[in-house]
Amino acid sequence: MNAEYKAEELVEKFSSPYNDLTTLEEIEIIIETAKRNALICVDEMLDCNSTSVYFEEDFEFWKEVKYEIVKIDK
Repeated sequence: MNAEYKAEELVEKFSSPYNDLTTLEEIEIIIETAKRNALICVDEMLDCNSTSVYFEEDFEFWKEVKYEIVKIDK
C-alpha cells in the first residue's frame, strides 16, 4: 500500500458517515474535518513509532501519509 492511497483511505473513512450531505459548503466542512481527524490519527502513529528503532520504515511511511493528507484537495 502506498502513502497516497492510505491518506485517501483515512480521509474517506472519517468523512463517510456524512456522505448524504449535498451542499458544497457542507462537503467542504466535512472534508476539512476528516482531514484534521486523519492527521490526528497519523500523528498518533508517528508518536508511537518515533520511540522505536525497529519501526523506522513505518515512521517514514506515516510521514509520507501525513504529507499526502495535507495535499488532498476539497
